[in-house]
Amino acid sequence: MKQYQLSLSLLCLLLITGCGGGSGTNESIPGSSLGQSSSSSSSSSSSSSSSSASSSSSSTSSSSSSGTSSLFTPLPPEELTLVAGNSELAINWAAATGARGYNLYYAKESFLTLDSIANYTSLTGAGMLADISDTQSTITKLDNNQRYFVVVSAIGDVESAISIEQSAMPLAAPAINEDIACSLKIDGGACDDFVAMTNAGKTYSLTNIHAPGKTYCMQAIDTAKGLSISDVTGSAGNPVKIVNCDGKVTLNTVGWQRGITVSNSQFIHISGTGSSEDFYGIHVINSEGAGADATNGTSDFEIDHVRIDNAGGSGILVRTYPFAAECHLEWTRSQFTQFNTKVHDNYVNGARWEGLYIGTSHYDQADGPSGTTCGTNSAPQASLIGVEIYNNKIENTGNDGIQLGAAIADVKVYNNTIKNYALHNVGSHGGGLQLNPGTGGLFYNNFVQAHPDSTEAKGLMYIGGETPLYVYNNVFVGGDKAVMTLNRMPNNTHFYFTNNTFYGRGTGSVFYFFCNLLPETQNYTFKNNIFTNYEFVGSDQSGGWNYFNGAKGAQCPMNGFEISGYADNEEDLHMTENYFSKSPDTILFASPSTGDYSLQEDSPATAFGADLDTTIPAPSN
Repeated sequence: MKQYQLSLSLLCLLLITGCGGGSGTNESIPGSSLGQSSSSSSSSSSSSSSSSASSSSSSTSSSSSSGTSSLFTPLPPEELTLVAGNSELAINWAAATGARGYNLYYAKESFLTLDSIANYTSLTGAGMLADISDTQSTITKLDNNQRYFVVVSAIGDVESAISIEQSAMPLAAPAINEDIACSLKIDGGACDDFVAMTNAGKTYSLTNIHAPGKTYCMQAIDTAKGLSISDVTGSAGNPVKIVNCDGKVTLNTVGWQRGITVSNSQFIHISGTGSSEDFYGIHVINSEGAGADATNGTSDFEIDHVRIDNAGGSGILVRTYPFAAECHLEWTRSQFTQFNTKVHDNYVNGARWEGLYIGTSHYDQADGPSGTTCGTNSAPQASLIGVEIYNNKIENTGNDGIQLGAAIADVKVYNNTIKNYALHNVGSHGGGLQLNPGTGGLFYNNFVQAHPDSTEAKGLMYIGGETPLYVYNNVFVGGDKAVMTLNRMPNNTHFYFTNNTFYGRGTGSVFYFFCNLLPETQNYTFKNNIFTNYEFVGSDQSGGWNYFNGAKGAQCPMNGFEISGYADNEEDLHMTENYFSKSPDTILFASPSTGDYSLQEDSPATAFGADLDTTIPAPSN
């Protein structure tokens, strides 16, 4: 897996990230902090560079007055902006007085690590566009989902110092839905066959089929209530695809338990991309249970471009428990692994429980929960390997927005928008992102906003991972707490929470840590985050809110230091290298009332932060 070094010297200056602008993604995530590399040190170096450039200009003027030849050095360009597109970055900057051209440098690592721009080729992925005559340029043929750092210098008789560094991440353009006609390939169409209708035209049904690479089309039928897929298999790289044709397929599931059911099937791809006029070409309405449920040994499963309204259970479920109606030891951890789960470009608008429920919930229990149908048999829940959850919209859920459990390897959750979650106000099910035992991986570029009336909404709930967890470049708005941890895994995996923005609801606290269940030391890195609009920092313990961790606080070091027990002053609980302010007005966000949590240039938060000194794995997608 490729890696890149994040080296930031301050919290953030502007929102310039790969999650916004151009064709980089469906929605921008305003205000997330990872995308800004501008820093106090870079600002200082820019200031001193500007000063030295001014001095140079001054000295050259003196030289000129004495009759000697002079060399003109322009000031560095300002107002550098980046817009991410598909494999490209569009770059603009303000003209530098007297400049006859510009040099543009880019790399996959920060230029702040260099002593001199002359050494730029030592950085990974470095390149240069020389002698640009305009104040704009575009870098093409870049790697998508890879952050690039950019600086510009002005050319006079002497090259200026470099501009303040900015960064952004190119992203592939979202797929454009195509009109798929309901005709067979033998007739020049795109369908190998049609999904059969059973139950008097109420159920699309596909069962007992091994058909690698085949496409089965769903024709819109007014009486349709559900889609059932059972014992269907494709193969690696050649899944069985189920897609709508000739327009949108609506499953009006009133009186039915589930809209879409997938059982004991492998290498399955359900897609609503068969109509150019309908981004969500499959629409599930009013199911009594889950909108979509993939279970009973289902693996290598993908679902996209599906809209689910008013689910009576969870919106989308993809998990297998070994103790459902009866015990299935063949679905326990040693016998079954849920591979390659992809859930993307879906819209869940109203779910009684979770918006997305991916993976199981008790990975930490070696024998599985007690009181199950497996009795005294050991029934540890299966692992998930290969999880990608992105570009989903999730709104109005009773419990968590996205719940992910047992996801132990190759996990990426990004570019999701979650709003109005935890409407039931149940503390243990109130995470915008709830990461159940076992889960690690990369969680980035997500926007999570709680409902104003939700009193138990947490931005992130973390129950302990099998592998390290990296949470970065996210915006959490309106929650009662930014982060809540329970730490149920018997290991010492590291939790990195960096470059996030938490804008609370005006009451409640920032953190709620439980370290009492830890058998080993759990290291936390909290750096370059903004915390604002909160009432307290720590937890409520015996009526005292200035409380952090517990008797085992030493086992939860924050940035290498113990923060535990009571504190007389709230400031004593502030972790260094983060920005805390109860008043959001002092931070100078661009426009929080319209959802823009990026920072104004003169925000005091730009003077805080530090190098992460951490290598975060680059997304491989």
